[in-house]
Amino acid sequence: MWKLSDLASKQTRARSSAGEDLADSSLLEAARNLLAAARARRAIIVLGLLLTSTSLSIGLTGDDYLQKLMVREQPGIEGLRHRDLNLYAFARGSEEMKGLINEGAAPWWAEPNLHFEFFRPLSSLTHQLDYRLWPEQPVVMHLHSLLWFGVLLWTVGLLYQRFIRTPWVAGFALLLYAIDDAHAAPVAWLANRNALIATALPVLGLLAHDRWRARGDRRAAWLAALWFALGFCAGEASVQVGAYLFAYACFLDSGSWRERARSLLPYLSLVVAWRVVYALGEYGVRGSSVYIDPVGDPLYFMQSALVRLPVLLLAQFGMPFSEFWDLLPVIAPSLQPLMLVFALFVVGFVGWLLWPMFKRDAMTRFWAVGTLLATIPACAAVPNDRLLTATGLGGAALVARFIAAVADHSFPRRGKAVSAAFAAAIAVHALFSPLVLPLRAKAVGGLEVLMGRADRSIASDPSIEGREVVLLNPPVDPMPIYFAGYREAQGIPRPHYLRWLATGVSELVVTRVDERTLNVHPTGGYLSNSSQWMLRDRRTRSFVGEKVELADCTFEVRSVTADARPLDVEVRFHEPLESAHFQWMQWGRHEYVPFRVPALGKSTTIPAVDMKSALLGLGLSDS
Repeated sequence: MWKLSDLASKQTRARSSAGEDLADSSLLEAARNLLAAARARRAIIVLGLLLTSTSLSIGLTGDDYLQKLMVREQPGIEGLRHRDLNLYAFARGSEEMKGLINEGAAPWWAEPNLHFEFFRPLSSLTHQLDYRLWPEQPVVMHLHSLLWFGVLLWTVGLLYQRFIRTPWVAGFALLLYAIDDAHAAPVAWLANRNALIATALPVLGLLAHDRWRARGDRRAAWLAALWFALGFCAGEASVQVGAYLFAYACFLDSGSWRERARSLLPYLSLVVAWRVVYALGEYGVRGSSVYIDPVGDPLYFMQSALVRLPVLLLAQFGMPFSEFWDLLPVIAPSLQPLMLVFALFVVGFVGWLLWPMFKRDAMTRFWAVGTLLATIPACAAVPNDRLLTATGLGGAALVARFIAAVADHSFPRRGKAVSAAFAAAIAVHALFSPLVLPLRAKAVGGLEVLMGRADRSIASDPSIEGREVVLLNPPVDPMPIYFAGYREAQGIPRPHYLRWLATGVSELVVTRVDERTLNVHPTGGYLSNSSQWMLRDRRTRSFVGEKVELADCTFEVRSVTADARPLDVEVRFHEPLESAHFQWMQWGRHEYVPFRVPALGKSTTIPAVDMKSALLGLGLSDS
C-alpha cells in the first residue's frame, strides 16, 4: 500500500509506459501477496472500523433527536407523533405540519401538506433497540452502527472475492471501499444507518442470485429474493443495489435473453410490491423540491438527474464532495456552474478512459453499468456523498481494476492522460480518502457543535417556558428545525413558541409597521436558496394577501417576486413587540445575539450571514 503512494510520484517522470517500474518492484509484489492473503479481508474490515471510530464521540445529531422523541408515548413536540417501526415518518400531511409550524420546527413558508415518510421498518427496529435498551448511551448506539458497517464490509468482501478473479485486485477493491470517505455519514450519523443495512442485505442477495444463475442452485433463488425483501424493509438503497442485478443479467448471465429476463422477474415483483406498500401506506415525500419521487414526478426527477447524476459520479471517482453542490450557492454562487462543468468533464474522461476495457471485458461492463444505474435512484435527493454507499460497490471495483491494469502493463491505453489518471486515482482513493474519512466521520457531529453553540445563546432557565423566542435570521434551516427536538430530548427548558422570520442567506430589511407588526423583506425574496426548498414544493405559487395564521401571530404576504415567491411579509403578533414576553434574537458570528426592534416607522437592515464563519462548526457532512 505504501509502495502504491511511491508509484504515484513515479508517474510524473518521463517513461514510455505507465507503471513500468512498478511491475518489477518487489515491494509491489509484496503488496499483491498481502492483499491476496486470506487474512487481508479481516484486516481491511478492522481498518475501516478504526478509521470511522471517530464517530463514537459525536453523540446524537439532527434527526436522531426526533427519532428519540418518537419512541416515547408522548414525544412532547406538537406535530410529532409516537412511532413504533416507523421512525422515519417526520411529517404526515396537514395536521402534523400545522403542529410543526406552530411549534417552530418548520418555517412559516413550509408546504402545509408536506409529507415526509420513508418505509424503513427494519432500520427503525434497530433504533428502537437503541433508544429502549441504552437511551442515554450514544456511544453504544454508534458501536451498533459500526457493527453494521463491519457487516457491510464483510458482504462486500465476499462480493469482490466472487466477481473479481484476481485475488489481490479483489482485496484492493475492498480496501478502496472500506477507506472511502463517502461512508462517513452512513456510519457516523445514527439516523443514516439505514444506508448500511439496505446495502449489506441486498449484496448477500446478489451473491445468492449468482449461485442460482451460475451454479443452478434453485434454493439460492429464494434466498436472493429474501435478502432483497429484507433490504427493501431497511431502506431505499436496496433499489440501488438492484441495479447490479440488471447489469448481471446483461453481461454475466450465460442463459438466453429470455431466461435472463425471466431471472429478473422475482425482483421486479418485489419492487412492485414495495411500491404498492408505499402507496397504500402513504409513504414517500410530497411537497418538497429537494426530495423527488421518481414515480410521482418523473419529469422533474429526470430534469434534476441531469445535474445531480454527474455531481454524484464526480464525488465517486474524484472530488470535491457532492455536498458542495448545495453549499456553493450560499458561500460562492459563481462556482456552482464551474462544478457542473468539471463534473461533466470528469465523468466523460472516466468513460473515455475505461472504454477499451468496457468493450473487451464483460466484468468491466457489469461494474460500470451497475455503478451508473445504482446512482440514478440517488438523484431523488440533493447530492450528498452519503447516497453513494451502493454506487461505491462498482466504483471501487472499477478504480481497483484500472490501477491494477496500469500497474501490470495490461491497460489498453498509453500516454500522459493515463499516467495522470493513474496518479490521481491513487492520490484520491488510496491516500486522500483514508486521511479524510476519520475527519468526515467526526465532522458529522458538526451540526451538534453548531446547535450547541447557538442553543447556549438562547435563555434556558425555567422562565423561558412562558416566553416566545423570535429568530430573525438563523443561518441554516436545520438549526431552528431541530431546536425544539434538541431541547426536548435533553430535558432543557424551551420557549413556549419559537418563530423564525427568515433565514440569513441574504440581507434582511426589518421595518416597524405598528405596535405589533413588522415587515420583513429579504433581498431577493424568500426561497432564494435551494436549501429553503426542502420543505416547499416549487409548484406552489405565493400570492399577495396569502396568510399563515399561527397561535401567536399571522404572516401575510405583501408582495411577490416575478416567479411567485414571497418578496416581503408582514408579521402581526398578538402581543406588543416591546413586551417582555419576547426574546428577539439575530445571528451574530457564531451564535445568536439580542436584536432591538426598530421604532415605529423605522427600519433596520441586517446583513447576510457570513456563511463560511457560521458553518465553521458544521463540518463537511450534511446531516
